[in-house]
Amino acid sequence: MKHIFSKKRDEKKENEKESKKLKTKKSKNSLLSKFQKLGRTFMLPIAVMAFCGIFLGIGASLTSEATLTQMPWLKTRGLFDFFVFLKLIGNIGFTFLPFMFAMAIPLGLASDNQGVAALSGFLGYATMLFSINFTINIFPSSWLQEGTFIGRTTKEILGIQTMDIGVLGAIFVGLIIYKLHEKFQYINLPNAISFWGGTRFVPIISILLFSVLALPATFFWPAIAQLLAWVGLVVQKIGVFGPFLYRFTESLVRPTGIHHVINSIIRYTEAGGSWQNPVNNEIVYGALNIFYEQLKYNQPISAEATRFLSQGYMPTVMFGLPMAGLAIYLLAQKEQKPMVKSIIVPGIVASVVGGITEPIEFLFLFVAPMLYLIHCFFIGMAYLFVALLQVKIGNTDGNIIDFIVFGVIQGLNTKWYYILVIGSIWGFLYFNLFYFYIKLRNVQIIGRTELTPEEKESIVQKVDKNKVNDFDKVAEKYLHLLGGKENIESLNNCYTRLRITLKETKQIQQEDVKKLGAIAIKYIDELNIQIIIGPRVEKLKNEIAKLMKSG
Repeated sequence: MKHIFSKKRDEKKENEKESKKLKTKKSKNSLLSKFQKLGRTFMLPIAVMAFCGIFLGIGASLTSEATLTQMPWLKTRGLFDFFVFLKLIGNIGFTFLPFMFAMAIPLGLASDNQGVAALSGFLGYATMLFSINFTINIFPSSWLQEGTFIGRTTKEILGIQTMDIGVLGAIFVGLIIYKLHEKFQYINLPNAISFWGGTRFVPIISILLFSVLALPATFFWPAIAQLLAWVGLVVQKIGVFGPFLYRFTESLVRPTGIHHVINSIIRYTEAGGSWQNPVNNEIVYGALNIFYEQLKYNQPISAEATRFLSQGYMPTVMFGLPMAGLAIYLLAQKEQKPMVKSIIVPGIVASVVGGITEPIEFLFLFVAPMLYLIHCFFIGMAYLFVALLQVKIGNTDGNIIDFIVFGVIQGLNTKWYYILVIGSIWGFLYFNLFYFYIKLRNVQIIGRTELTPEEKESIVQKVDKNKVNDFDKVAEKYLHLLGGKENIESLNNCYTRLRITLKETKQIQQEDVKKLGAIAIKYIDELNIQIIIGPRVEKLKNEIAKLMKSG
């Protein structure tokens, strides 16, 4: 009898342990999913910022005193004004970047009425700034000395002197707005005030809440800023190993989709450094913000800021991955080369021209994880060497456009020629590493797997399908594969991936999506999946969304 009770007790303990493990796993998956969704919302402002940065780079370089001295014909009326105009347009993304984040986060996360969520994000962030201005004015003048309030620099934003809470503050505002929107977008108010119910209530409650939150934020926000400044100080102290650790870590987590969060912390907050503008004495925080501010005011470009930016990515994006793609193509079986070429060539173009690496990375990530780990190490080392050589090329993507606009046309002081040297070495290393690793270990990468007769016959059809871009028919097949529109909770995309949340678990194999022209599928958890498509992913997402709406 004792033995029976003891056995039941042990079974109960085992069940409890399994239950705890399952809850922990679900909690981790849920947290990861939330970070992914947050990172996804960063895509819109970052894309706009990168585009505006190109305009700012062209305008700033061709209107600077150094360039005008060497090429006085640029002072021609009309031509000079055009480049000044480009500089002005480019500065829009930099000036209103926090507002874009405050609006993009609720816009991207909202389940419905996204336009109202975006408007509320703008109003919430603006309310914070105006209310902080009020808070500053009611305190004794002794608290406000030399442009600082409780240790935090004040700045003129939208015509008022307020505390600059930056992109990080905008992210917090955006997240709170999202919660308010989800809670109140369908609220019913009493008849007497029903006009302000529903979606109209969301911007109203946003203004009211943030007018109240501004007072405590005025006190605790400098502490958050100081914490990030300490992180930035540590990163600066370890010298060129800072960029190495930053980009190595960012590359490792890229398959999970949360790398945008890491990038934003370095680019837009104190963790990426600080710089005082000698023109207006304002302090600028974040590596990318510093770089754009220096461009805007024709100040010397800081190598301490650009070492975290696109320059370190260029050897890998422009040279390394294209040569890795060439190695994969050469190792493919003869009958599979046309299919491999149809995937590799767009992947190389996406890497070199767009700075988008996933189409090539996901070809080997799942079949050769060690190769991906070495690839991440190479990315980090490229950042280290470029920083050692004091190269000064900024922006976000590391593609050939950044190289020309922010390197070549800015002059020899950017030391752009070192990119060609390191890039040539990286291209040689990548080709030989991929060629011999895949060959010696017989890695079953694309083009090297054994095909059935049916699969061999479908290769030509697959290549033809990629050429004609028959997205509507492919979208139908994807929708069927995912369990129909009833099984899709949310559908979004980033640069190269479909990001899908399912209502019920659906087991989809790698072979299923590859037959439809995808590169790979990745399960984040049981209900959150990513399908790596390539640069044309948004077109496919839109077609699937149309089918879901039309039924």
